[in-house]
Amino acid sequence: PEGGSSAYGPLQITVGLMKSAKPDLKLTKNESEYVNKFIQQGNDFLKYGNEPDKEGYEAKYDYGGSGDLTSSADKRMYKQVGKKLLQLVWDQSDGDMNRFLTAWRYGEGSGKDVEQEDERYYKAFTKVFKTA
Repeated sequence: PEGGSSAYGPLQITVGLMKSAKPDLKLTKNESEYVNKFIQQGNDFLKYGNEPDKEGYEAKYDYGGSGDLTSSADKRMYKQVGKKLLQLVWDQSDGDMNRFLTAWRYGEGSGKDVEQEDERYYKAFTKVFKTA
């Protein structure tokens, strides 16, 4: 897309998903502090991604960039919060794999269908999901 993408890390968590889920995640103080930093980083990805001529641009905020959350502690916190986020979206999807996958990929209420919109993503996910 034009501009940047806020999808970050192995789970490709977006700033939009994190913002919308934050009130329901039951975060510890440390997790909440991490999520606030994650949201700021996501905003920077959206602001500077694919904008190398923009004042303040840094490659770490562009596609494939490392961002700011690169320490071992940040990586542990990403995993910890990511598990809570996955569980929340799964619970909100009533255990329906297709509904979960659409909500994770595009956001709840997007009106999109992952199987139709992104067949490669759908196949990769279902292959792993069915063997887990």
